[in-house]
Amino acid sequence: MHIHTPEGISGGLAYFDTGNRGARATRVYIGGLGSASSVTFAEVAAHPLIDGDARSIMIDLLGSGWSDHPEDFSYTVESHADSIASTLDAAGVSSAHVIGHSLGGSISIILASTRPDLVAHLTLCEPNLEPGLGIISGKILSWNESEFVTGGYQSLLESMRRDEQRKIPFAGSARTTARWSALALHRTATSLVAERYPALRAQLDALVISPVYVIGADSNNTPDDGLLATCQVATVPKAGHFMMNDNLEAFCALIAPGLLTAIR
Repeated sequence: MHIHTPEGISGGLAYFDTGNRGARATRVYIGGLGSASSVTFAEVAAHPLIDGDARSIMIDLLGSGWSDHPEDFSYTVESHADSIASTLDAAGVSSAHVIGHSLGGSISIILASTRPDLVAHLTLCEPNLEPGLGIISGKILSWNESEFVTGGYQSLLESMRRDEQRKIPFAGSARTTARWSALALHRTATSLVAERYPALRAQLDALVISPVYVIGADSNNTPDDGLLATCQVATVPKAGHFMMNDNLEAFCALIAPGLLTAIR
């Protein structure tokens, strides 16, 4: 595990640098709200289709996973993208294949838009593209920030544990959510669902590269005509929103070198 502290921030990002560091390709993984990239993508990076082919970097967002939880950080989606850019610069990474899941996909769009030198290929796994509440963000934002920090966060974790025991789809992971600070979770969710200019959809449409948009077959996520015109859409069979957990083999096959060759 490595720690990078971006300039002007009082805490460091933890990132895990694995695989073939001498490879020409680098894959960068960015996890979702309530997730830790180092957990969400650990089996992906170690999979035979991936490991050895490329260098893999899994970055835990500030406020999550094994990264620090600085209270003076804004935790906006944009600031997360900036802190990741700083970390990739420090790690000597450019022209990477960035894979972002959910919140991580939204951050990846901003990263590709603001630092195109860092992103040569982009895989978006059901990212938030429009303002509005999602399943997990909706639960978080049912409390205001003060209420969430003082009690809502623990209530959320207890609810997630109950949902996991009942095997409710899209419940998220209480174990990785517990690695977030309450402040980071609420402020990140607030930023994720907010109106922004330019909108995430507009930033996606303006990218020079052609992203791959990945959906889980069981997610009821139907790409619209605009998305089909902008991205190549791929589906992970027998999988929902947490597609890398539901069908690891199929997910890894999608981000393996063959797909990238096909879309160039």
